[in-house]
Amino acid sequence: GVFGPVYALSTGEVYIAARASVTLSAQDDLSGAGQTFYKVDPDAAFLAGGLGPETTSQFTAYGGPFTMDEGSRTVAWGASDAAGNYEPLKAAAFAVDGTPPITTALVLGAGFESAPGKIALSPGSMVALESVDPFANGVAAGTDAIAFLIGKTFEECGLPADGFPDISASAPLGSCANPVYGGPFTIATGTRTFAFFGVDQVLNQEARRALEVGVDLVPPDLSVVPSSNSAVNSTALSVSVGYPDPALAPEFPGSGTDAASVRVLIDEQDVTGQAQITGAEASGSLSLSEGRHGLRVTAADRAGNARTARHPFFVDLT
Repeated sequence: GVFGPVYALSTGEVYIAARASVTLSAQDDLSGAGQTFYKVDPDAAFLAGGLGPETTSQFTAYGGPFTMDEGSRTVAWGASDAAGNYEPLKAAAFAVDGTPPITTALVLGAGFESAPGKIALSPGSMVALESVDPFANGVAAGTDAIAFLIGKTFEECGLPADGFPDISASAPLGSCANPVYGGPFTIATGTRTFAFFGVDQVLNQEARRALEVGVDLVPPDLSVVPSSNSAVNSTALSVSVGYPDPALAPEFPGSGTDAASVRVLIDEQDVTGQAQITGAEASGSLSLSEGRHGLRVTAADRAGNARTARHPFFVDLT
């Protein structure tokens, strides 16, 4: 038998966890059981040789439960009795899985990982979790479920460190009583922490992870030179624009300014192409006539929040 997580398919394939142990037992009602022997991954010729006095040295004498390495495995076993009779070999195949799933957070809509483990969303966007059990050594039992908590950690809920926690289906999804992922999620404002991990069909569990999600409702700040209603005394005008995107919370950066969204206009003429633009600032030099001029700058963050600054200024050479 197998002591530990087992997942059997209707096709007859049997998955077991790499930590699961295989146990063998023998019984003889007449002379009594003798020694039990086994062999992991025997080939066809080995099986054809059977079990007898001349072949026992090729087997492992069973001394207690044993485990097997990850992969497709076959176990052959048999026993003798006290009178020296040997039973025909039996064999069973197992798919041994020792690799946990890998769960990934996916953004549905506009959102960006502004820092490791932190996703800044645009309003209305959502986050989905996708868990895949990778093939390792040719074996994958498949993901069973994703454990999931909203605004709590598994430790705060007192949930077990190993295996999938008990659930109460009547409790809200993502609560301590029902820590199960039920589908894409979002928040209306502010930031929220979510905890999760994937579990496969034989209870291999990935490391517990945390994800902080925030809604980015604030456009970039704009700092523009020349400042509004200022005077410059040269027709060779230097323009610089900074556009930092405010943080959603301490140590939670915003979605970040989209450099492709930056537009710089002088007297409503687009001069963006004459500027040097990075993710943090735009700068350039222009030749202007003396008199009143208007500078208009627009920048948006990657969540789609845009801000426009209008700065009238004067070129005064006298």
